[in-house]
Amino acid sequence: MKTIVLILTFLFPFNLAFSKTVDISTFFQLASKDNGVVDKTLAEIDNNWELGYAVILIETVTLISTRETAFKVFALLNKKTNQDFGLVGTRPFLIRF
Repeated sequence: MKTIVLILTFLFPFNLAFSKTVDISTFFQLASKDNGVVDKTLAEIDNNWELGYAVILIETVTLISTRETAFKVFALLNKKTNQDFGLVGTRPFLIRF
């Protein structure tokens, strides 16, 4: 039994149990044209990051109204997932505005 507890402790660090989950409605705030709202929303997502947020952010990009905000979202995705999402090098991500 002690072995199982030790394994679970390494697989699920204690900080996960105490992290705040971001409400799904928060992601829709990224569609705002107010840079202050967008920056605050991205900071909240960044500070409370969970792996599942990557998919939500990718889907949310279709709602974003400015290229600048889209690049901020992809920068956060790059930071958190170590993937470039087409923003590195000569392969720009195609965003329709």
